[in-house]
Amino acid sequence: MPPAPDDFPQPLHRFTADDQLQEPDDLELDGDPDALPRPGLPEVLAHLEDGGATPSMLVGLSDLDRGQIAALRPIWAALDEAHKERVLLALIELAEDRYDTHFGRVYRLALSDPSATIRQRAVGGLWGDEGTDLPGVLLDLFEHDPDDDVRIQAAQNLAPVATSAALGELDATFGDRLREALLATLDDPAEPLALRRRALEAVAAFGSDPSLDRHLIAMYEDDDSGLRSSAVFAMGQTLDPRWYGTVLNELVSDDAEVRYEAAR
Repeated sequence: MPPAPDDFPQPLHRFTADDQLQEPDDLELDGDPDALPRPGLPEVLAHLEDGGATPSMLVGLSDLDRGQIAALRPIWAALDEAHKERVLLALIELAEDRYDTHFGRVYRLALSDPSATIRQRAVGGLWGDEGTDLPGVLLDLFEHDPDDDVRIQAAQNLAPVATSAALGELDATFGDRLREALLATLDDPAEPLALRRRALEAVAAFGSDPSLDRHLIAMYEDDDSGLRSSAVFAMGQTLDPRWYGTVLNELVSDDAEVRYEAAR
């Protein structure tokens, strides 16, 4: 009997060599994250404007309402790209270290930024966000963002969304649209290969079919270890017993990345 979906954990937020951004000098957490106070938004905005917002100050950007986001919007628009990126990285680290913070509205604001780097960082920050609007937002970015790296990050975030859709936890119409969009990208040789491999990882949650199998086998047989690791991951996501032997064999692969995906 095939294992239940929970036996195949969703991937952690991860960048790989072909789609990783260079990390800027980020803001160091200044003290115990759990002990950081929550400053008022006017104080946070003042520090953002003068470039002096530390992580202890950025805690004040947690759980903003729509009115507060409206106050933040013009301040955010005036910041230069490097400053925005440092802020987003600090927010992501804060959210990982302090579970009573939630910066989802800030990330959503950054999704409309003219900088592709900022949009990509914002999508990365939304990993694990359970907002009901997010599946549609991610799919729209995947289909229409002009930057390939943003689309790649959106595809990575869509992997758990696809699992939820395949399990019937999302609207069936949306699930069909998601599956068709992922397969269309996978079938398009003009799309970047890095994007197509992320599409394969996500669409595999819907199970095997002839179109998917063709791409899965092609990536598995490729000499590129990244493509092979994506194929092994996708084999597990399909929950198709036909792939179990292949996955087990890759536990002793000479390639560490492939072994890692086989073990997962």
